This record gives sequence, structure tokens and C-alpha cells, in this order.
Amino acid sequence: MLTVTIDPSLFTRFPALRVCGFAVADLDRATASITEADLHDALADAAAGLAQSGITGGNAAAVPVIQQWRQAFAACGLAPSTYYGSVESHVRRVLQGECMPTIVPAITLSRAISARYLAPLSGYDVDALPGATLSIRAARPQSDWFVPLGARPTDIPPNPAVVVIAAGQTVLSWGFNHRDSRQTSLRAETRRAVFFSEAIAPAQAIAADRALQDFRDALRQRGATVGPPVAADARTPSVTVRLR
Repeated sequence: MLTVTIDPSLFTRFPALRVCGFAVADLDRATASITEADLHDALADAAAGLAQSGITGGNAAAVPVIQQWRQAFAACGLAPSTYYGSVESHVRRVLQGECMPTIVPAITLSRAISARYLAPLSGYDVDALPGATLSIRAARPQSDWFVPLGARPTDIPPNPAVVVIAAGQTVLSWGFNHRDSRQTSLRAETRRAVFFSEAIAPAQAIAADRALQDFRDALRQRGATVGPPVAADARTPSVTVRLR
């Protein structure tokens, strides 16, 4: 059981900020059952959906959802052309025909679903968390601890305007969903995890719910135990994520 809280001060900058998520157990069982064919089909579905929507590598930056995330990054004092949101990153990779391989098939599947729905989708190892309370808040460069996955700590600017997901002083995700922490990232043997999708506009919230539902169903069908979805927003800034 985890408590997830959005710092009320963030709603001044992002009034429609919403974070939805769910917990999962036996993720390792589901991960082991995801086949190469499953991933190929998921990536093909994502590519087909993007093509049907008229999204290409040349116009991806102009897609409303991606524009909204770029504006959010700019509001955090980050150059949008340098610091992509995960949606833009996944969309561009799918459009380029990259398979986005990882050592954890569940992550690759989540990235395909993220691109398909234009909704961020990130997961964290519950047993690697330093506490049971997660906060969506502004960064605290003087005290936060962040070991970026796939980057050097010096690549991450000490910017107090950036939005992070943190457990105490340990940052799980920096810049909304720009980059996750190596400490709390999923592994092939991860048994318990929590997955989140953030939205900063009402239409994004709908897409986030659909992406999470699709992913929950995929994990459940492969033997994982998934909990009910929950959502934190301005009306309900603190929620409990549980398996039952």
C-alpha cells in the first residue's frame, strides 16, 4: 500500500495536473510470459494508430499532446527540444521503426502502449522504494538524490522548478516523465511495482486512463495480480494505491 500525494502548490502552474496509477504483484510472472511476438504486435499497433492519426516524424512536435508537454517543460525552465517528455520519445522511436528493446519486456510493452495512446506510462519497483509515501512536487536540488537511468547525474540540471516524483529525498522520476531513476527502475525479477500516467490537460487524462486500462489488462492476462486504478488531482490530491 502506497500513499501518493500531489503538492498543492503545483496546481498554480498546472491546474489540470492529474496522476493516475495502479499497483501490481507477480510482475515477474507476467514479464516472463511476454513474447517477442507480443512486443512486435504492440509496436505495430502503435505505429498503425499513429499513422491513422496522421502523425509522422516530421509533424510529431506539432501534435497537441506533445505541444502541451513541451509547454510544461518550458514552464519548468527546461528547453523542450533538449528535454523530451516520454510520450514524444516513444512516439518518435515507434515512427522510426525502433523496437525500443529493454531487458524487461513489460517496459517495452508499456512504451508501445504509451505511444499508441499518447500518454506517459512509467513503472517503479516497490521493493526498491525507500518509503511508502510518494510525492509529486517541485525538485529540491540541495537535498534530493537522483541517479538517472541512461544518463549521467551531470546531465540533469539542478532546477527547483522541475516537477519530480519522489519518495522522501529519493527522486523516482525527474521532469514529470523525462527520465527515471536507476535505483527504482523495473528489473526482470521485479515482483511488485506501481505504474503511473500523468496528465496536464483534461483530454490527456482520458488517454491516460485508457492506456493504464490497456496495460492492466495485458498484465492480468499474463498472470499478474493488479490492483484498482486510482487518481490524484486538485480535488483529491492524496490517494492510496493498493492491490485489493
